[in-house]
Amino acid sequence: MRVLWPAILMLMLSSCTLSRRLIFNAPDYRDQFRFQSAELQPSSSAFEWKRPEHDPDLGQQLHVLPTVFGLGMESMESYLDRSATLAFMIIRNDTILYERYFEGMGPEDPMTSFSVAKTFIGSLIGIAIGEGAISSMDDPVVQYLPDFPLADITIRQLMNHTSGVRYPAEGWLYYTPHLDRIFEGGLERWAPPGTTFRYENGNSQMLSMVLEAATQMPVEDYLESRIWSKLGTQGPVNWSTDDNGTPKAFCCLNARARDFALFGRLMQRHGEWDGQQIVPREFFDEGVKGDTINGQFIRYKHQMWLEGESAGIYLAAGLYGQYLYIYPPKNILIVRFSHENLHLHAAWSEFFQTIIAQL
Repeated sequence: MRVLWPAILMLMLSSCTLSRRLIFNAPDYRDQFRFQSAELQPSSSAFEWKRPEHDPDLGQQLHVLPTVFGLGMESMESYLDRSATLAFMIIRNDTILYERYFEGMGPEDPMTSFSVAKTFIGSLIGIAIGEGAISSMDDPVVQYLPDFPLADITIRQLMNHTSGVRYPAEGWLYYTPHLDRIFEGGLERWAPPGTTFRYENGNSQMLSMVLEAATQMPVEDYLESRIWSKLGTQGPVNWSTDDNGTPKAFCCLNARARDFALFGRLMQRHGEWDGQQIVPREFFDEGVKGDTINGQFIRYKHQMWLEGESAGIYLAAGLYGQYLYIYPPKNILIVRFSHENLHLHAAWSEFFQTIIAQL
């Protein structure tokens, strides 16, 4: 009986945020199988990527500088094979030039987005503005959420992480069974709104609440109807939720790499999809132009990362090196999913630039 008590205690605490942190320790790509989820259905007809007539064997033809010892060159595939990568794709002009899965994964296995999901949320805000459900990025949050405790925070400040709001700890947001309590009891500030950039998962979670209030739709239904079902996706999305079915809007979309690549294609085309402007062009064009107005970080806007101001490079990025990397000068899209943070973002950006230069 004594042996059973630890197991019984853990079972009793299984819905407690603290116990989840103790059990799981840190975010993991396998959390998609641990959390509850909402399922979004794919498109009625699938988009078909093109393939080159002859395999260019880019895995061996492209080379990178190794991170170990700094001597000689290493093939791209060898580098990827030892970098905790799960899926890697290079796409140019709708043609998959390279697609490879690692560590036993395959094309139908779901990858987890982590913060790549934020760019989906940003796009939905643009769509809601285009539809008139949200009148302006400069609307105060309380216009849509009257109980929000800080009346001077705007949607734009949530979008660009300049709200100055101090949310519950990131671990609380990730593991809590009650995301609806994000501002229960009030919220503190760490800075005046519109003065300083600070990346906060809570900002994206609040945006999803604004979307639900403005559109009168669950955010997962809005994503399915406005984006996921329109891109020729072949598989569903499972969006991890709390215990009450509220999606973790700052992270945790789980889908096939090829389907995530379709969203990358939408980004690549500035919100347009084969003749239909899904995300308003003006909204998207504003998002890929960095600035420092009102405390904004020049390399982040509209829930999307920016780099290489002169080239207009932009990307969706997530924890452990999840990327939808858009390189407009060569019309290249790179997709990467991983399970471990062995490299910092700067290192992967350099890696992408190195292989793009050879294409």
